[in-house]
Amino acid sequence: MTQKASALAFGAAQLLMFGSISLLQIAPGRFFAPLLLAMHAGILLFAKLKKGLSNGRPELDRITRGTYVLMTMYVPILIYKLLDRLGVLQVHHPVLYSATLALAVLAVLLIVHSLRVVGCDSAGKYG
Repeated sequence: MTQKASALAFGAAQLLMFGSISLLQIAPGRFFAPLLLAMHAGILLFAKLKKGLSNGRPELDRITRGTYVLMTMYVPILIYKLLDRLGVLQVHHPVLYSATLALAVLAVLLIVHSLRVVGCDSAGKYG
């Protein structure tokens, strides 16, 4: 796989991962299993491609950390939905949708940044 194809696959893995986890927050229950599988496929693909792209590049390490931090930011939403399922509290859908949209926007920004850095790095524009 060429460097440019690897960079695109890296961005696609992030898109699959974040797209699936975002949809998982707002989709009906019947889509839970396929979205969960897609999210985990994105995570596995991301991890595999990260190993192939990283040659001690600090910028890629920062992108990886940012990706993992952003993924953990979805955990409070998952807990919020779980508490609703357990009957502890009632989900207010505007809050759920707003939080999910905010994280999805951050994910898109991270994906664009990742594509720029990894794509530019392969062209020799970064050190």
